[in-house]
Amino acid sequence: YLAPGELDLAFNFPFAFSPWEAGAIGEVLEVSERLIHEVWPAWHLSNHDMPRHATRHGERAVRAAAVLLLTLRGTPVLYQGEEIGMADGVVPEERAVDRMGRDGCRTPMQWDGSPNAGFCPAGTEPWLLLAAGWEGRNVALQEADDDSVLALYRRLLAARRRHPALASGPYRTLAAPPGTLAFERTAPGERF
Repeated sequence: YLAPGELDLAFNFPFAFSPWEAGAIGEVLEVSERLIHEVWPAWHLSNHDMPRHATRHGERAVRAAAVLLLTLRGTPVLYQGEEIGMADGVVPEERAVDRMGRDGCRTPMQWDGSPNAGFCPAGTEPWLLLAAGWEGRNVALQEADDDSVLALYRRLLAARRRHPALASGPYRTLAAPPGTLAFERTAPGERF
């Protein structure tokens, strides 16, 4: 689907479904770059049809995933809540909306500590239950914390805007010890 004159962007599902392991991710990146080097790729780790990466890979992967996604060559696609490390909610069968079982990754965005997490007005029942823990993981709390996942996403996005190497520089895999993924992005006068 990705070739000159074809689609402008398409999700790279092998990347999204890759095991959270440096070798597996590195292999997908190598194959992807070899196959689509002439076009601009799109990368995602979560979407409305699959469990969020925080659910699949755990809390330890949330920050590393942000760094990986926002330093690769191409367009990073963020799914709502990813920028605060949001995990899937548990939706009881009697509250399920989607017959395919995808409701957990579709729970409402956690904006603040108000009723319904600021997703809808107090007294209004959201279409799905909120994910557990929303009171301690929401945008309002993270905006006040310079070490939050949200702050990390904002710093990484600012770096992409500020540095041509991260915005549009080529991708090149670097040799690294087992269990490590290393790559570089370059532009005149810059190397990351």
